[in-house]
Amino acid sequence: MAFGIFFALDVVTVQYLESRGAAELARAMSAEDAEIDLGGFPFVPRFLGGRLTGVSVQVRGASASGGLRVRSVEARMAGVSFRPGEMFALARSSYATTSEVTATEPIVILELGEGDLNDFIRRAVPAVGDVQVKGSGIEVRFLKDGVDPADAVRPSDDNLTKPARFLPTESDRKLRLILTSASQIPSHNRAEAERIEGLIDLPRFPEGLEPEVSMRDGVIQVEAQGAEGVKVTKRIGNASEPEPTAQP
Repeated sequence: MAFGIFFALDVVTVQYLESRGAAELARAMSAEDAEIDLGGFPFVPRFLGGRLTGVSVQVRGASASGGLRVRSVEARMAGVSFRPGEMFALARSSYATTSEVTATEPIVILELGEGDLNDFIRRAVPAVGDVQVKGSGIEVRFLKDGVDPADAVRPSDDNLTKPARFLPTESDRKLRLILTSASQIPSHNRAEAERIEGLIDLPRFPEGLEPEVSMRDGVIQVEAQGAEGVKVTKRIGNASEPEPTAQP
């Protein structure tokens, strides 16, 4: 009987914290939704001890600087250490406090989709008519001279230039686009092509993680992984900022 009560309490507690934590995470990242997995049974003793193992987080549709939609962010950690009281308060509201969390051997995988990147670049640089992510790189085509962006919602080869080619790469733990082929770009589009190199402004990956960038058709993926035994500590929470209030 006592075991059954403990098991029920354990399940209810972990479900509550996963649900509340996911909701707060989605709000903090302006994301469409998020999921948190805090590991298996028993949960309460491990939580009160300030250490969990096998923790994973997944966020979908987060909004980055400039309005870039990030298709997904996934993080997996061998272990997570924290202050239980502060973590419980953060699960209720990310504005309640700030707390240091230490992750052991974290792996972070970030994915950008072609459609989101296309919308982002075309919104920032109206002269761009089409963006495609391929296994060999990113192809950006500009509208030919005289073509009105308003008339090119669905551009065709007839009103697009030959592609400028960009390679996504990591620099100083940030994702950047490097222009690798400019010879086919009309001279009046050169400055715009160079501007695209600095458009993506995602946060830096924490020190201790080594990011690697890869591509497949339609997707850019950045995987940052800590070596065996590596620990990354980060302060989380928004206690220094005013909690947003609903607008009428």
